[in-house]
Amino acid sequence: MILRILLLGYVFLGFFPKYVVVDWKIAHLSYLTALNTFSFAYLLFKYKLKDNYYKLRSEHILYFLFFLWGFLTLIKSVNLAESLMIQTEIFTQLISFVSIYFLLKQIGLNGIGYVFFGMSFALFLETSIIMIEYFSNFFYHVNSGRNNEAFRGITGNINIAAFSILLKIPLLFFFIIKNNSYYKKIAVYILSTASIFVVISVISSRASYIALLFMILVFLFSAIIFRKNLTKRIVKNVVLFALIPTSLNILLNIFIYSYVGKQSGKSIVERVESLKVGDTSTSQRLRYYSHAINAFIENPLLGIGIGNWELESIKRDSQNIENYTVPYHVHNDYLEVLAETGLLGFILYFGIFFLTTYKLILLIIKNREKIVENYWSILIVISLGIFLIDSFFNFPFARTLIMTQVFMLISLGLVTLETLNFEITTSLKNNLSKRSSTSIAGSIPL
Repeated sequence: MILRILLLGYVFLGFFPKYVVVDWKIAHLSYLTALNTFSFAYLLFKYKLKDNYYKLRSEHILYFLFFLWGFLTLIKSVNLAESLMIQTEIFTQLISFVSIYFLLKQIGLNGIGYVFFGMSFALFLETSIIMIEYFSNFFYHVNSGRNNEAFRGITGNINIAAFSILLKIPLLFFFIIKNNSYYKKIAVYILSTASIFVVISVISSRASYIALLFMILVFLFSAIIFRKNLTKRIVKNVVLFALIPTSLNILLNIFIYSYVGKQSGKSIVERVESLKVGDTSTSQRLRYYSHAINAFIENPLLGIGIGNWELESIKRDSQNIENYTVPYHVHNDYLEVLAETGLLGFILYFGIFFLTTYKLILLIIKNREKIVENYWSILIVISLGIFLIDSFFNFPFARTLIMTQVFMLISLGLVTLETLNFEITTSLKNNLSKRSSTSIAGSIPL
């Protein structure tokens, strides 16, 4: 029970009360530190160091090496205090990553359904908070621009809110597969439709449109490529889940912003058209990308120092800065990590996410005969893909709430890989042999 309570603490991190801080990330980090302390204390007290229980995986080692590499980049750092602050955040995330993994490892495959339910309920709460605000002031919001304050939900920023919601939408499909109840399936469809409505029509983040398209395509692709291994019922549900909520929302968006709120500029058609190069926001981001690439070319080994882009950006973009607005981030984590920590730092950091995704894809392909029982692996891959898209257009590296959710998903993936004996280590065989993997789907309670 204590393991599950601690795990839920990480799942519902964003719902903890916000004390008076300018950046909500500070509150998230403080709660995360407390959770890490309680988790480690309980795990050490309960399990001590027996049976190699605390053996780390490759992904943990990569993140630890990235943390160490960050100290080497301090050689190039202009603002040492800022760099050390970022290193503290990375350390906190590292400990949370390890803690979540050990908690899930002890729970085993039962943790899949448990975490999926927790994250789905969190999705329901996040969506409800934003929709209540939207419909309580409906005519005002449909006739106004994008409102960061009103629709930031539990995250502190509308773009973070959009991807926090998107990360969890694929997980809803787990309950369609595992439930035969007509009413429960309807509830899942309603929640997915409402969540996508928030993304498309309320927040209107262009990057989230691309992530949503990715989600739909992977769902459809999985139904096509595994159609011989899936039942007709599941193939039908995959297609319906991918198409119905999104199609309804596109039609609803066009209706609302064509006939109700004509001045808002939040029509999906207008938002997609604004992706063209001539758009101010698009041109601005391309300029940031160019600066980051040049910074990397000039400092390919150690970069400019971790956490130093906000200062570097002033030097490189000084001719374009207006009203003292500093471009704190590149709006592309690939380029920002590359510019700040060099090529090796880039490999160490993103190696964590690409390695887990690669392993899960191999697991799915090699176990296609059991894809019905293990379809949740595809759902985790979709959510990780959404995170990687977010990394291309935004800066989740600096968003504690998003990173905690992603480490939860990666830890679920690692537990899945271990329990299904994929690249299993000798030290874990005795522990895992006690768990039955012959009837995996039936062992996951809902």
